[in-house]
Amino acid sequence: MESIFTCVETGSLWGPYIPGSQSKFPPASLIGVLKAKTSKELLTISVQLCGNYLVQCSIMGFPEHFINLELKIFEPFIEDLNSEKLYGFYIESQVFYVDNEQILNAWVRFLRKICILTHIEDDYIIIKPIGKGSTSIVYLAESVINSKQVSVKCVKKSSITSKANLANLGNEIKILQRLKHDNICRLYYVYEDKDAVYFVMEYLPHGDLLSRLNQKEKFSEENSAKFMGKLLTTIDYLHSQNIVHRDLKLENIIMTGPTDDDFKIIDFGLSYINTSPQHKKCGSPGYVAPEILRDEEYDYKIDIFSAGVILYVLLYGKHPFEARNLDKILQKNVECNFRTHRSTSEIAAAIINLMMHPEPTLRPSASQLLEVDWFGQKGKILNCSSVITSVSSINPQIIV
Repeated sequence: MESIFTCVETGSLWGPYIPGSQSKFPPASLIGVLKAKTSKELLTISVQLCGNYLVQCSIMGFPEHFINLELKIFEPFIEDLNSEKLYGFYIESQVFYVDNEQILNAWVRFLRKICILTHIEDDYIIIKPIGKGSTSIVYLAESVINSKQVSVKCVKKSSITSKANLANLGNEIKILQRLKHDNICRLYYVYEDKDAVYFVMEYLPHGDLLSRLNQKEKFSEENSAKFMGKLLTTIDYLHSQNIVHRDLKLENIIMTGPTDDDFKIIDFGLSYINTSPQHKKCGSPGYVAPEILRDEEYDYKIDIFSAGVILYVLLYGKHPFEARNLDKILQKNVECNFRTHRSTSEIAAAIINLMMHPEPTLRPSASQLLEVDWFGQKGKILNCSSVITSVSSINPQIIV
């Protein structure tokens, strides 16, 4: 099957390794010998699986060629040839053979987490729809092998109407495969067939943060601080991976249990890899950073603004940019027209003002915010008064 991502990933399947022009590959997780089928013969090649790369090595063990396995179709097979069985797999149209079923299973175990799989119906039973987005439907499904429940996000290919949409979908897959964090919804596998692309992910049945707040109206300041400490720790992890979420909001935080600080972030459809300033105007009204609405270049600080909006709602039980219509919400949003209240401590109000500062250069990073003792994420806090004093004379408690 030809993948929808074929037009995104241009060039030949194998690329030459040029010493000095490329960074080192990650450590090898699997080393072996494959027989690669060409138009004329079977070539026996030594290979290493290094992160997302299948690397062909020389007799001396030096890299010569490689395949970037991201967004590549992987199809294992067992063929009956007379009285003999042939074991192997496809990477796109390239056929590889291995000596036996045990070796094939080892390759399957690793490659199915990296590549795009086929025939989801062989592995999962769809039970019922549990959610719907603008371009996707989310289903509850069950593993055929162990009956484990998962959520499956189905993106219809008919909804992918431009190369930009396709690139965003591929980018979302790459980002989710890279992320490993307790507070981020885990992507298990990606499948594709002629009609759709499927994300097999953790099933999270406890509802989103918006639903939790509808039940409680607001969180206590202590619980808000604890929740935000975890959220900022997660954002700090994302930014350390050069990933910006770009759509943090109540609906994209899913609760994972009855306590108010157990959650996972979902929906990385607008996320991007932060290698240069961005210009694309996107996000959710009322959460989007004002520099985006001002058509200015922006970076990872946009996630801090959105987190500040979430903190405001947690503490006060209402949105900072409430208005009767979308135009007025956006006007308040771009002007950062909001007020804190006396129902919370001065330090909480000062932190909100910092996180939602209209100028991104005056907005602290997640790691800087976590130095403030109010979040309770560190036992020893040093030199954190500067985090607050840029907009307020309030100093956090300093433990030295």
